Amino acid sequence: METACYYTLSTIAQTLAGAFGFLVAVVLFRLQALAVERREVAESLRRALDGLSPGPDKDAEPSRLRLELARHDRVYQRIREGLIWSLWGTFTSIGTCLGLLPLTPFLLSRPPWVLPLLLASTVLTALVTLLTYTFLVLAVVRGTSAGSTEAQEPPSASGDRTPASSPPG
Repeated sequence: METACYYTLSTIAQTLAGAFGFLVAVVLFRLQALAVERREVAESLRRALDGLSPGPDKDAEPSRLRLELARHDRVYQRIREGLIWSLWGTFTSIGTCLGLLPLTPFLLSRPPWVLPLLLASTVLTALVTLLTYTFLVLAVVRGTSAGSTEAQEPPSASGDRTPASSPPG
């Protein structure tokens, strides 16, 4: 039982540390891209409000750009909240594992139900943490596609949903 405990706790800690590290890299990359997109939309809104926006429907353009800025803010907020929840879950799970590892010999001398209960609760915490990773990935993916031209343009005459801006294929 001692070996199983060591392996379980160290595997949980290593798996969550590696997964969270990769996830943070992906999230930071997406947040950086989102900030660039938002800056471009804000600059377009400024030009539209100054009357410098090209296009036939100059009155509708500021409204559309304001909606786009609001969408960027919502996506950013969802990703940020998901990252915070994932951070807390990772911190709790890894901290628990690292705290229990040196206590394993002591816990083996306790009633026989103590160690399995602690291991089960640690595994459950790790699974909940992985669930927060799933929600974070969904927020990043949805934030990537939510403002695409596909969602804003009507279907073409042939009935497909290919955006007008994409090359024919």
